Amino acid sequence: MLKKDIVDICVERHGLSRASAKQLVNDLIFEIQTSLKKGETVHLSGFGTFDVMERKARKARNPRTGETFVAGPGKRIRFKASPKLKNLI
Repeated sequence: MLKKDIVDICVERHGLSRASAKQLVNDLIFEIQTSLKKGETVHLSGFGTFDVMERKARKARNPRTGETFVAGPGKRIRFKASPKLKNLI
């Protein structure tokens, strides 16, 4: 499913104009991104939880050359599906 498909569903189900449905979807995505950037957790009831995990520095290996190096610390986004979503799948 693409973002365009979500916009199309909003237009069909809620009678929104395509422009306002697209703006709604973009605003939702922007707010999720902004919250994650601040380090906040985003809970979407019945869907799941997004949060930011700190990753420590670690040893890594370049698979092409076999050279080992230290990959610096960083952040990653984790998604944990809700039990409702797990049961649907």
